[in-house]
Amino acid sequence: MEIVRRPINRFRRFCIEFGRTDVKTLGYCIALLMLLWSFVLWQVDNDRNRTIAGIVTANDKLALAFEDHTRQSLLRVDQTLRFIKNDFEANGTLTSSANRLIQSQINDLLINQSIVTDETGMPRTSALGGTNNLFGAPQFQAHIKTDSGKVFIGAPRKGVFSNKESIHISRRLNYPDGSFAGMVSVALNPDYFANFYQKMEMGTGHVVILTGLDGIIRASQHEGAVEPVSIELLFNSITKNQKGHYDSAAIQSGNPYYYSYRVLSDYPLVVQVGVSGEVALAEFQERRSIYVRGAFAVSSLILLYTALIIRGARKKRYSQARYRALVEQSFEALAVVDIETKEVVEVNHRFTEMLGYSLPEDSPLYVDRFDVDLERNEINTYAQLKTQRTLIPELRVCHHKNGVEVRTERAGSIINIDGREYYLVSMRDMTVERRRQVEMMHDAELARRVQRDLLPKLQESPLVDIRALYHPSNVVSGDSYHLEWRNKGTLLRGFLVDVSGHGLATAIQTASINSLLSENETAKLPLLGQVRRLNARAGKYFTDGAYAAMLGFELDLSLRELRYIGAGITQFYANGRKIETPGMFVGMWDEAEFIEGKITVAEGDSFCFLTDGFTDVLAKPEYVGFFSEKGSAFDADVNALEKLAKSGVLSDDGTGVCLKVKSLLLGERAGLV
Repeated sequence: MEIVRRPINRFRRFCIEFGRTDVKTLGYCIALLMLLWSFVLWQVDNDRNRTIAGIVTANDKLALAFEDHTRQSLLRVDQTLRFIKNDFEANGTLTSSANRLIQSQINDLLINQSIVTDETGMPRTSALGGTNNLFGAPQFQAHIKTDSGKVFIGAPRKGVFSNKESIHISRRLNYPDGSFAGMVSVALNPDYFANFYQKMEMGTGHVVILTGLDGIIRASQHEGAVEPVSIELLFNSITKNQKGHYDSAAIQSGNPYYYSYRVLSDYPLVVQVGVSGEVALAEFQERRSIYVRGAFAVSSLILLYTALIIRGARKKRYSQARYRALVEQSFEALAVVDIETKEVVEVNHRFTEMLGYSLPEDSPLYVDRFDVDLERNEINTYAQLKTQRTLIPELRVCHHKNGVEVRTERAGSIINIDGREYYLVSMRDMTVERRRQVEMMHDAELARRVQRDLLPKLQESPLVDIRALYHPSNVVSGDSYHLEWRNKGTLLRGFLVDVSGHGLATAIQTASINSLLSENETAKLPLLGQVRRLNARAGKYFTDGAYAAMLGFELDLSLRELRYIGAGITQFYANGRKIETPGMFVGMWDEAEFIEGKITVAEGDSFCFLTDGFTDVLAKPEYVGFFSEKGSAFDADVNALEKLAKSGVLSDDGTGVCLKVKSLLLGERAGLV
C-alpha cells in the first residue's frame, strides 16, 4: 500500500504547488498539442489523398487519349481487313481493287506488311512479295478451325516477310460454302504506338503500356527508369470494371506505382498509363516535411506559451488591460452579458458603432432592448449556453438605438471571470453581406438574359425546319449553340457547345467559346479547320480541370450531305437513329485529333444534335424508342424533347438543335440569299 500512496501523494503536492487552474492549463496544452498533431496528420493524409487523386485524374485523361488513338488506328486497319474479306467472299476471288489496296499499305507508317493467303498458307498477294508459307504462323492457325467472326491480334514477333518486330492483326476468309479460304493479315509496327506515346512528353517516371487481354505486351513507352510490377492487379481490376485505376508496388524495390487503364471495347487490348510514386509524390514529400517541421515549431511555441501562462498566473490570473485590448481590437461587436440577470455589463466600440448603445451612458442595458426575441426562443438560447457552453452562429435581427433594424450574425460562448459565468456575445453586421448576395443574384439574372439574347436567331428557311432547345439547369448555363447560313442559303453550319461546370465562371467560358466561333466565321475554313482552330485557341480560356465538349456540323443542301465532327459530344440522332461521333474534348490538348464524318441527306430527313443533359436521360432503358419511326414525326419528336426538359428529369443543362430537310432546292431558287 505504501508503494501506491507515494505516487498519489506526489500528485497531490504537484496539484497544490501549481493550483487547479495551472493543472487545467497543462491539460489544455496537452489537448491543443493533440489537436495540432491530429490536424497535421489529417492534413498530411488529406494532402496525400488529393495528390494521388490528381495523379489518377491526369493518368485517366492520358489513358482516354491513348485509348482513342489506339482504337482509331486499329479501326483504320480493321476497315481494310473487312473490305478485303467482304470483297473476297462476295466475288470468290481476290479482285484487282483489293490487290491494289494490299499493295498500297506498305507506304503507311503504321504497317510493316499486308498479305492475303490461301487455305494452305501460301500468299495470294503480298505487299512485300515473297512466297513463304504462313501455315505455321499463329495468325493463320487462329482461323483454321472455326470462323469466330472477330479480328485476331497476335503477340509481337518478327515477321516472315518484313523481318521486323510486328503485331499481326488478321481476319479469316471463307469460300461461298463457308469453308476456310485463308486469311487477310496486316503486320502493325509497334514503334508507331510507342512514337505517339513519346510525343505526349509525359515526364520522368511515366509509362504507357498497350497490353493484350492474354497478358502479353504489344507496345510500351516510358520516360526514365521504370520498374516492372505484377500484372495480376490489372486483370483483377478489369474483371470488376472495364476502365479504372489501381496502385501496385514494384516487384524488386517495392516502390509504389499508380496506374490508370481502359479496355478497348472493340478489341482485346487494354491501355495503361502509370507513374512512379517516387516521382509523382516528390512534391508531396517536401510538403509533408514542411508540415512536420511547422508542427514541431508550433508545438514548441505552445509549450513555451503554456509555461509563460502558468508563470504569469501565479501573480495574476487575468490581466484586465490585456483583456480590454483584445475586446476593443476585435472587428466584431462584443458584449459581455450576465447570464443570470441578462444585463450587459460591458461592450466594445464596435458594438456601439453597430447598435448605438454604450456603457455606462445607457446602463442598465438589458439584452431585450436590442435583441427582441420570443420568450420561448430566449429560454432555449440560454439553456443551450448552459449545456453546450457555446452558441453556433445564427442570423438575428437586432434593433439599433434609433429604432432601425440591423441584420446580424450572432455567436456566443460562456466565459468565467473571477469565478462568475458570463455570456460573451459576438455579432457581425450582415447588411453589406446581404446587399452583396442580392447584387450577385441580380448579376446572375443579368447573365442569364444576356446568354439568351446572344443565342443566334436565324431567318426562317423554306429548305430546312430549324428548332432550337435551350433549358439551363441553373440560372446561367454552360451550354450554347451557334448557327449560320453560308453559300447563299445552301449550307447551314452549326456548333453545339457544352462547357464543364456550372455558375458564372462557366457562363463566361461559354461566352468565350461563342466569341471564338463568331471570329471563325471570317476565317473561311472548312468545318475540320474551324474545329482545329477553335481547339488551338480555346485552352487559354479554361482553368485547370475545365474543358468544353462540342459537336460541329454542316448541312450541305447542294451536295446533299451532312458533315459532322465530334469533339467530346459523342452522339447525335439521324432519323431517330443514334450516330456515334468519337472525338477529343476542346481545349484539353493542343494537338487533339478530330475526325469528320459524312451522311447522305434526302428530303424529309431529320437530325437532332443534343448535349448530355438530354442524351444521358435518353440512354436510360425506359427511353428506348423515344423518337418516332425513322424520325418521321419531326414536330412530335421536338415537342417530346421540350416536354422531357420541362418534366424535371434532366440533371444537367439541356440544349439542342433539331433540323428537318424540307427541300433540297438550291438556296437562290428558294429565296435565301
